[in-house]
Amino acid sequence: MKTSILLLFTLVLFSCSKDNSKASNAFSIISCTKTDAKPGSFATLSLTVKNNSNLEMGCWAYIKIKKNGVIIETDNVVYSSLNPGETQVEEAWLSKINTHSEYDVAEVKLTWNVDSFSYSRTYNY
Repeated sequence: MKTSILLLFTLVLFSCSKDNSKASNAFSIISCTKTDAKPGSFATLSLTVKNNSNLEMGCWAYIKIKKNGVIIETDNVVYSSLNPGETQVEEAWLSKINTHSEYDVAEVKLTWNVDSFSYSRTYNY
C-alpha cells in the first residue's frame, strides 16, 4: 500500500510540474542606473525589469546597499502587471548615502512567484 501511495504521489508530482527553466527565467534586470544626490534630493538606483515569460505577472526587488559586508541601507521596489515582453523602470531612493562611491555593492534580489513557487535572481551593482 505504501508503495502505491508513493508511486501515485510521484506520478502526480511529475505530471503537474512545468518547465522550471521558463519560470526561473521569467524576469530579469536589463539595466541599472546610479544617480548621485543633488541638493534637496536623494541618490537613486533605477532598475529596469523585463518580463521574459508569456504570462502577465509582477515581481519585486529587495535592495541591500553594503559597505565592507555591512548593510547600510535597504529598499524595495515593486513591478506589477507586466505583460509578456514588457519592461518597467522603478527608482529606489537612497537616503543614507549621497554618492554611490560611499558603498561597495548594491545587492538586488529580484523575486517572483509562478504557480505558488517562488523564484529569485540576485544581481550585484
